[in-house]
Amino acid sequence: MARLVATAGGLGHSPVVPGTVGSLPPVVLAGLFAPSDAALVVAALAVAAVGIWAGGREERRVGIHDPSTVVVDEVAGMLVALVGHPRTIGWGIVLDDVLAGVYANLVAHVARGVLA
Repeated sequence: MARLVATAGGLGHSPVVPGTVGSLPPVVLAGLFAPSDAALVVAALAVAAVGIWAGGREERRVGIHDPSTVVVDEVAGMLVALVGHPRTIGWGIVLDDVLAGVYANLVAHVARGVLA
């Protein structure tokens, strides 16, 4: 069960960009069901809570810190990223999150360089 949750139903085993593949279901589901912001926050908290347990178990099972197959964190993060945005399937909702990811990556690289 932990492996299934940690890999977002197996999506983390994608041979290319598993994190991106794992973050797509929340976007599609939000577009289909148009949940409220409150529902997204509750879902993100629930996914994060279960994901902490599942990710830790999967990390211990494979013996690797933060294995690329664990994508439940991307699912929780995408749920948070969707809060406050229109619930439609389309380029707008995807591209703003891609740009947010680019900015986050750049900030992490700068922080790592400063703190290293």
